[in-house]
Amino acid sequence: MAMSCGRRPFGLSLDPLEGESLAAARDFEQALDAITAELLAGPTIDYQHRREVLATWTLDPESWHILAQLPVLTSHLKPISDDRRRLAVSACIWTRATEGEPDFVPCPPHIAHDPALRAVWLQERHNVFHWLRTTDYQPYYGALKPLLEDHAMLLAKAIDSRSHQR
Repeated sequence: MAMSCGRRPFGLSLDPLEGESLAAARDFEQALDAITAELLAGPTIDYQHRREVLATWTLDPESWHILAQLPVLTSHLKPISDDRRRLAVSACIWTRATEGEPDFVPCPPHIAHDPALRAVWLQERHNVFHWLRTTDYQPYYGALKPLLEDHAMLLAKAIDSRSHQR
């Protein structure tokens, strides 16, 4: 009686779970193909172009004034100045419009050269991102968040439409 060296005839499976794993792999591949087809059918978004256009952008004071017409921020924390909050909120809009990470938001050009101002901006940017994520405890930021998201969407559409017109 000859011993088998672990080989089996092609197509013959001794393990009933092997067939299930092959079916699962096939289902997974089909799902990936469907996602790929859906992505290819939609519009191509040039996030790099958005980042280049917004490299030196900040929310202008007039737009900030319109967006900030919300109840006064009530907190036990020392409030940040209106202009500093505008710059921090600009970073939030940048991340939404570019789908970028908060750590990669470019520093506003007029403070980038000053290490002290840059450090303050980084800390305030971090705080505003935190407050926007924990809106249950900060009603002001809960009301502000959808306005920022809408502004980011409009900004992204404006950038995309200008790039398609070229």
